Amino acid sequence: MRQPDHAGLLYLLPQVEIVLADPRLSDLAGEPRPLVRAWAREVLEDLRREIRAGIWQPSEREEATARVVTEIRSRAGASLDLHLRPVWNATGVLLHTNLGRAVLPVPVCRALLAAASGYSSLEINLDTGQRASRLEAIRELIPLLTGAEAGFAVNNNAAALFLAVAALAGGREVMVSRGQLVEIGGSFRLPDILEAAGVRLREVGTTNRTRIADFERARSADSALVLRVHRSNFNLTGFTEEPSLEEMVAFCRGEQLPLVDDVGSGALRAHRDLFPSEPYFEDSIQAGADLVCSSADKLLGLTQAGILAGKQGIVDRLAKHPIARIVRLDKTLLAGLEAGLRIHLRGPEEARQQVPLLRALSRTPEAILTAVGRCAEALSRQMGERFEVATVSVRGEVGGGSLPGVEVDSYAVALRSAGASAETLAVRLRAGKPPVIGRIQGERMLLDLRAIDEEEEEAFVGAVARALCGGEGA
Repeated sequence: MRQPDHAGLLYLLPQVEIVLADPRLSDLAGEPRPLVRAWAREVLEDLRREIRAGIWQPSEREEATARVVTEIRSRAGASLDLHLRPVWNATGVLLHTNLGRAVLPVPVCRALLAAASGYSSLEINLDTGQRASRLEAIRELIPLLTGAEAGFAVNNNAAALFLAVAALAGGREVMVSRGQLVEIGGSFRLPDILEAAGVRLREVGTTNRTRIADFERARSADSALVLRVHRSNFNLTGFTEEPSLEEMVAFCRGEQLPLVDDVGSGALRAHRDLFPSEPYFEDSIQAGADLVCSSADKLLGLTQAGILAGKQGIVDRLAKHPIARIVRLDKTLLAGLEAGLRIHLRGPEEARQQVPLLRALSRTPEAILTAVGRCAEALSRQMGERFEVATVSVRGEVGGGSLPGVEVDSYAVALRSAGASAETLAVRLRAGKPPVIGRIQGERMLLDLRAIDEEEEEAFVGAVARALCGGEGA
């Protein structure tokens, strides 16, 4: 049996440049040229393997070229469907880490886009024309919001803590209560962060009971810093004890040690009714902590950032430390953070209208029940008798490692299909454009509407119906 002429068949494959000039790929002209070139090379290499293996035997160059073009278009279609794309959050978890946590206020989004889409006054003083600090506005706004002498910001709260201990206690001991040696998301543990920052951890007290006397006994000539950490992602209950913030401040002043208070998610007094169990940033400053750090992207509902506020001299030390350059914010996050801080500074009512997280938490269960009723009725019309649609009461949560054990009363649309399991419905919803993410309870798919604004309901219902019914109405 005559063997195929592999060399001759390989010769039929077009060169990369000829492929890139093919008019059938003209609609990919807007894509990055190196990316399209990479697709072409990958396709040609795959087809060479098929020819050598005898899987494919083109008869002429046009046939080979057409196959190459088709394969490139297929890869382009798959690649252009980005991994990071919008989804509907109907899980009932408002700060869902897997879904990107806080939804940003419209003014913040505008500031991000403006900074990203053109040149900006990032490090220039427009009055003098001289170079200026990129953090000038942030360092002015954070003290106004928190009551601190000075403020600073880095790219997240873990970075804020890392910078603080490295700058204030590098090479020496940091005292921390054993009950506060927390693990945050992604298996990152506080002792590991301290070790990476070049400090030595001095564990104080026991897991469930720590007193000021334990700090007094642990104090040594090598002690450089006392760290207080809010257990934001779990509760410690039962036979427990720990010093109050005021006691910690008094101890640190007596020993001439700086106190760094990591309040975690970062709540403000103005929203005490929404976050009743959280430590408040202003309280820590007022009590006398030397430095306070928190997240901006959790309970403040802003862009990802780590906020640092405290005594002027200490904040200045952090700003001059080399690590500050490593963990600094880029221009887009700076613009977004400034816009978000200005929203909060305009007062709690403005914040609750503008910040989606606060707006969602401020919605009454009655308002959500009304919204769920509207959506359930619309879904029943669009999906017909194939689905059982009901309204159920549910319990949501804030999420994002915040307010552990605190549940939020809400309502959800419950979907059931005789021809498909709840798991199948979940798969179909995730495959939608855009995807819809809910949660399964028993045999039903639940869609919690607390995170869906009223003006978004029609689009949300349409997305659910298309995903489950293939775009067909009742």
